[in-house]
Amino acid sequence: MHVIRLMQNIKIIFVDLFGVLIGADNVQVLNYVQSNSSKSKTEVYNILFGEKCMELERSEINFHQYFQYVQYALDCLSINYDQFRALWQEMKAGVLPMASFVDELRAKKYKLFILTNTTQKHIIRLKKDYNFFNKFNGIITSDVAGHVKPSAELFSFAVNYCQVQFSECAFIDDSYMNIRAAQDLGMVVHQYSNYDSLSSFVAQF
Repeated sequence: MHVIRLMQNIKIIFVDLFGVLIGADNVQVLNYVQSNSSKSKTEVYNILFGEKCMELERSEINFHQYFQYVQYALDCLSINYDQFRALWQEMKAGVLPMASFVDELRAKKYKLFILTNTTQKHIIRLKKDYNFFNKFNGIITSDVAGHVKPSAELFSFAVNYCQVQFSECAFIDDSYMNIRAAQDLGMVVHQYSNYDSLSSFVAQF
């Protein structure tokens, strides 16, 4: 009953971009790095696809700089640059299942916003390749907010922008750190990992 009451309060659904709407088959590169690191799978994932990965996506750092960051951040100096780069290039980016639920949620009168640690300039480039952006009520980027996930300031900016309370928001992200931060503020959250769990979460709305 408590979950049902929480869902009844929801007006806004915030959705992460990379890892929830757009993603790639990262199993091979993830397994390769983890096999050469003492860190947990969650730690490896968060480092590999965290803020430095976004900087790489935005061409703010080059691949060699990203590789060196991964080596030192995950204490895996033994990983081979050429092998890592080859595995990285084999990842094929595409639209993930969350995009297929957008129309369903809009039909139920929820407002949906993309909440992402990227820039408006990057979004403009992505819109040329993906047509789901116009289905959202808005896109909140870290450069506009002046903060990045998982900072409380970013989430505060988002709820103030939408003129709602934290308890009136749901948040879907693939990062545990981001999910935990949003949950601590009072949002209903879901950590995306696969289609089935996402489908079960969306069915509650």
